Amino acid sequence: MTQQAKKLNLFSQKILLFGISAFILIILVTFSVLAFRPNAELIVLVAPSKATILLDGKKIHNGTQAIRAGKHTLKATLNGLETKTQEIELSANETKSVNLYLTGENDDFSYYLKDEEDIDLLAMMDDEKAIKFVSEYRTAKTITELLPITIVQDYGEASSKLELGENCTRSYCLKITDSGAELKEMMFEKIKSLGYNPDDYEIQYELLDEEDED
Repeated sequence: MTQQAKKLNLFSQKILLFGISAFILIILVTFSVLAFRPNAELIVLVAPSKATILLDGKKIHNGTQAIRAGKHTLKATLNGLETKTQEIELSANETKSVNLYLTGENDDFSYYLKDEEDIDLLAMMDDEKAIKFVSEYRTAKTITELLPITIVQDYGEASSKLELGENCTRSYCLKITDSGAELKEMMFEKIKSLGYNPDDYEIQYELLDEEDED
């Protein structure tokens, strides 16, 4: 074999080796892309709205997440409420919904009284305790349809009025205003007679003096 033929043969071998290497690299890159490409969907709903949601340590928001099939960890946290973690496993092309809601100690739902939006989120949970709490909240709120409620005593010289409160720490509250006499307990009894529990409300109270009445 001539020197020129040897060089040509060596060059061909190098070309062949380069082609094989490039082919292997393409296969590896393609496999990597396919292996880590999102091929499943996770629909996340967490309450309350201010909770921090972490999916495999990455912060996300409520809604649909495109993720890869396999095992994942969903975590929800908020200061003052108990942290919840849920392990999730999805198959390829699977869509799964996950609901999580946070409460205080001993399943205390009082945090949700602060914001109507959180009550609405809680109502979407597939959970008996959450649904029961929302139902009781909404039943208690129907008293607002009866407001204002007035009690008159002593031939109209003294009265007590129940109406919506202002600057509430809850999403809504009630206010009792007594005119000339302290009729708070009578108003409480009136609330009970209508089928409501005064303990279910934040009740503000104001006792007017004679100058306020004038």
